[in-house]
Amino acid sequence: MISAAKAPTTATSTPTATPKIALDSMSLTFVAKGRRAVPAVHELSLDIAPGEFVAVVGPSGCGKSTLMNVISGLMPPTKGVVRIDGNPVRGIQSNIGYMPSRDALLPWRTAVRNVEYGLEFRGVRKPAELAREGIARVGLAGFEDHYPSELSQGMRQRVAIARTFASSPEIMLMDEPFSALDAQTRVRMQDLFLDMWESERMTVVLVTHDATEAIALADRVVVLTDRPARIKAVIDVGFPRPRSVRDLIRRHEFQDVLTRVWDLLEEPEGRQQ
Repeated sequence: MISAAKAPTTATSTPTATPKIALDSMSLTFVAKGRRAVPAVHELSLDIAPGEFVAVVGPSGCGKSTLMNVISGLMPPTKGVVRIDGNPVRGIQSNIGYMPSRDALLPWRTAVRNVEYGLEFRGVRKPAELAREGIARVGLAGFEDHYPSELSQGMRQRVAIARTFASSPEIMLMDEPFSALDAQTRVRMQDLFLDMWESERMTVVLVTHDATEAIALADRVVVLTDRPARIKAVIDVGFPRPRSVRDLIRRHEFQDVLTRVWDLLEEPEGRQQ
């Protein structure tokens, strides 16, 4: 039975000796020659524990994807610091996996060869063997030698999930990974992802516009303000694991949390408690 969700909190950290990811007063401002500076993220502090699943929601264009780029090391912060395992992030991190909104499969590679690609990049021995295991794990045994153009969007996303998990990242960054799927396929892919994540328990940061998805998948939901992004609230979802998305979203406790998140998203700045 699913327990009632815990009361929302505005705390921005989870107690842990060393957070897997720590954002300390992190700000980022875009400065283009001949144009005014554009602040994207402002004074954002957040600790994420090892193995925690955190979802980030906020208005369109508020800086969610920028936040992911800073965590990954693609962009240095203008101010403050980002740490992974206590060490400041300086450049792209090899222990981070990334799932974008589109599957980003290479069209000239078969499904299994796409999964191999990430393993080859990391110098993993016997990538073909691991890639075939990954394909089977996402339920695509028999489709190893099919090209992306021969697969449905849902099947392509399964390949993308297999590719990301195959490299066993310690941290997974997900930027709207299921947004291109229809509603029914999206729930199936979310449940598949959770099943696989339960066996690995890497740290996950998910950026999404879908409040339902955020609550169904995450341990905590971080609600951001409009640009420049600041933390408006952090909600402890409070539902036990393992969990099923298709079962969870039917519960009245889930609807209570969903209403709270929507209220925060629609609440004018300065009025939140």
